[in-house]
Amino acid sequence: MGKIQVLLVDDELEYAETLSDRLADDEIDSRVASSGEEGLEALERDPPDVMVLDLRMPGMGGMDLLERVRRDHPEVQVVVLTGHGGKEREQE
Repeated sequence: MGKIQVLLVDDELEYAETLSDRLADDEIDSRVASSGEEGLEALERDPPDVMVLDLRMPGMGGMDLLERVRRDHPEVQVVVLTGHGGKEREQE
């Protein structure tokens, strides 16, 4: 089995790049996308094994991207991270 490929999708670029550096320290390959649209392009170009996804981003939000991942790439595991959660968002 090859290395796990991770796609980090977050509009807070500094946070995503720091997380990418930390994953690299553990020899995990990752790519960073700074928007939902960029994440979708990266997903279509080369689907990762795991996507770490922020929910709140300008333009295409995380929930829209999550729906596309589930529909078109059900093999991709998704970890949702957000600093803007709540009971309603949790249920969604």
